[in-house]
Amino acid sequence: MPFRAAGSTTSATLPSATPVWSGWDTTYWKGFSAYIEFATMQDSTNFVLDKEDAAKQPRPVPARDGRSHFGALAVAFHDGSARPRLLDSPSRFILDSPAPASRADLARTYGRRLARAVRSWRDGVATGLEASFLDAFVRADLLPASMGRSDTLDALVAEYRVLEDQVPIYRRAPSVLDEEGPDHPLLVRGDHRKLGEPVQRRYLAALGGEPYSDPSDTRLRLAQALADPDNPLTARVMVNRVWSHLFGRGLVSTVDNFGRVGSLPSHPELLDRLAADFVQDGWSLKRLVRRLILTAAYRSGSFPSAKASEVDPDNALLQHMPLRRLDAEAIRDSLLAVSGHLDPRSLGPSVDVHYGFAKGKTKGDREKGPLDGKGRRSVYQEIRRNAHNPFLEAFDQPKPSTTRGTRDATNVPAQSLTMLNSELVISLAKTWGERLAGLHGKPADTVRHMFLGALGREPTAVELDECLGYVGATPGSGEWADLAHGIFNLKEFLYIR
Repeated sequence: MPFRAAGSTTSATLPSATPVWSGWDTTYWKGFSAYIEFATMQDSTNFVLDKEDAAKQPRPVPARDGRSHFGALAVAFHDGSARPRLLDSPSRFILDSPAPASRADLARTYGRRLARAVRSWRDGVATGLEASFLDAFVRADLLPASMGRSDTLDALVAEYRVLEDQVPIYRRAPSVLDEEGPDHPLLVRGDHRKLGEPVQRRYLAALGGEPYSDPSDTRLRLAQALADPDNPLTARVMVNRVWSHLFGRGLVSTVDNFGRVGSLPSHPELLDRLAADFVQDGWSLKRLVRRLILTAAYRSGSFPSAKASEVDPDNALLQHMPLRRLDAEAIRDSLLAVSGHLDPRSLGPSVDVHYGFAKGKTKGDREKGPLDGKGRRSVYQEIRRNAHNPFLEAFDQPKPSTTRGTRDATNVPAQSLTMLNSELVISLAKTWGERLAGLHGKPADTVRHMFLGALGREPTAVELDECLGYVGATPGSGEWADLAHGIFNLKEFLYIR
């Protein structure tokens, strides 16, 4: 039964099957709108046990047969700290009767009231007080509600179970249901404490958006406006982001801002053509990527001509491919691949790669070694907002709590120090060295093998002599590991020319 407010979630699990108040202190979210959501375990996308159950050993295992239910008797909003009293206490039902004159009179009153509650329940007209009164007798085992106590009851329960098993259990998937709600006020200069006039829901007024007359189809209307082939913005923004990812800079360099203070496109006709083709291809990102990487511009080298350096020093017109550093995840994956430790499998659960250790109770007792994330590709990392991977952070991986249209690409001393001192890099160099030592080939052939694997080229004569002079005539795994560590620290390993 989660309670959500202002983008944050406070949840509570019903602590018992008897009616109780569950409350939340919403002081932190004062001034925000909120809603309460009730959900069964199968409906919840992130079900967790309540604190009491989570502390039990062994923990209780919730039933996962898709059959669960709950009831909400009342919802109260108030400013006090004390919770309201229960509305349907079983004693209230008996207190509505005249005061008994004797014990026998009290027993008869209980009998009459209980019979009335049973009849109301049978006829489907029981009030909350009657249901609570009847529930108290069943829980106290004063009414035969368990198997083996009544042949008639056993037969009815058996018939009910047969019918229940015939009811299919529905498959559930998270979805959104848009219902009517109030228009939100304008947050003046983005400050949630300064509320302006309410703003009707609509698409961007600058693009001719009209207010939505039916609030219940707001999300649908917005989605239709965004994906409308005649929308001049959506396709261009998407194409520009893909271009920026592939070329290191967008046709509009301010990928987050196509407004008045954003940059003008360097190739406006090209942007229009790509956007039109993108829509015509059914908004297929795969086709767009294929079209761009097969171009001569993408396949060109990163060496500028003398004239281009003079006329277009910023390379805005793409005379050559910009020199690019690999993204943080690509650097990690390259280390794993070159060292022979990459697990190429697709799909599967996310893995913990924090600190470069396999998961354990504490950092001290984690399994040290080259098993950073079990060799899985960086796309399978377990990302947490409050626990960052220091290796990836050094190479400008954005913090997961922020949104960035384009990444920074810095060149700072911390990156060189990371490649020199990171336990991940050192352990993978050792792994690569041990693998090379088992090849039993000529040292010169092994050096060529290393350069081809890590840099995509053979070593020059000078590089080959220096490497052979370093490892010696009969190198072991230690010498190869040191050389591997050195190759990992070459700028050529981190940059694409």
